[in-house]
This record gives sequence, C-alpha cells and structure tokens, in this order.
Amino acid sequence: MVGIAPPFFVDIWVDPVSGNDANGGATRDQALRTLSKAWRHVLLNDQGIRINLVEGDYPEATVPNMWEDRTGTFATPVIIRAADGVGTARLPAMNVARCKHFHLDGLTISAAGRAILHFEASSDIRLRNVTVRSTVAVATNGVTGLTAQTGQPVQAPFVLRLGGVLQDVAVLEDR
Repeated sequence: MVGIAPPFFVDIWVDPVSGNDANGGATRDQALRTLSKAWRHVLLNDQGIRINLVEGDYPEATVPNMWEDRTGTFATPVIIRAADGVGTARLPAMNVARCKHFHLDGLTISAAGRAILHFEASSDIRLRNVTVRSTVAVATNGVTGLTAQTGQPVQAPFVLRLGGVLQDVAVLEDR
C-alpha cells in the first residue's frame, strides 16, 4: 500500500523575549522577535508555512495590523501555532483579509470590547484549540462559508458572541 506523504512545511520561529528580527527565524535558537517580521516571510509558494510561537505575550506593536494577502493550499496551509502547548502564545485581536488556507492552532487571543477575530474575503480559515477572551469573538464579512462544531453551514456575514475555547471551527469554501 502506498502512503500519502505528509506536507513539507517551512518553519518560522518567533520568540517575543529572546528573538531578534535580524535572525533568519528557521530554528528556535534563531527565532525572530516579532510576528510582523515573520508575516513578511510568508510568500506564495508550494510549501506550507508554519509560524511557531514560543511561549509568551505578543503585544499589538509586534503583530501585523492586518493579516492580509497570504495564500497556502489545501495540502500546504499557512499555520500559526503555539509551539509550547495550547494557550502558551497570547496574541491581541486579529484582522484577517484575503487569506486562503490559513490555520490558527493553540493560541489565546484577547481584546476588550471589539471583534477579536475578524475575517474578510477569506476562505479555509481553521481554528483549533483557540481560546478567545472577548464579548465579540468572531466577525466575518465576505467569507465564502463557515462550518462550526455542529457541521452546519452558517451564513456570512455573521458575528459569533462567546468567550471560551473554539475547537475545530473552520471557515471553508463552499463546494
């Protein structure tokens, strides 16, 4: 029997305390300091990109104002993950626009009184074990479809109000 090879990922490491944006970011020891610098490394290619966030707080000044115009593929997505375990990387609100095949894994995202995750004109957005701390958790506009834990599609635009953990929520293309 022929197995399916796992996708190849280019790893980018970010450490908000010990990292340095003059580094290349290819290993934990050579981590970048800011997510903004890591996001600039994400380009169109046929390899997956995995941004590994070392435990810590990632202040607004160190993350992109808009997470925009990045595209992975179904087999090779762009992944931003907490490298040291679920909830260990803490980010501010995220505004995501025109991204495809973009996955968030194990992050804690918090902001007061506004949409903590805003998705616009994006598809195949997947959230796994993401903890949100806000009254307005997720807002979408121009997203092609949303499938939540129930597996039932939800019409966009919509606002999901909650606080807690989002598990296996996905914004997917309608097929």
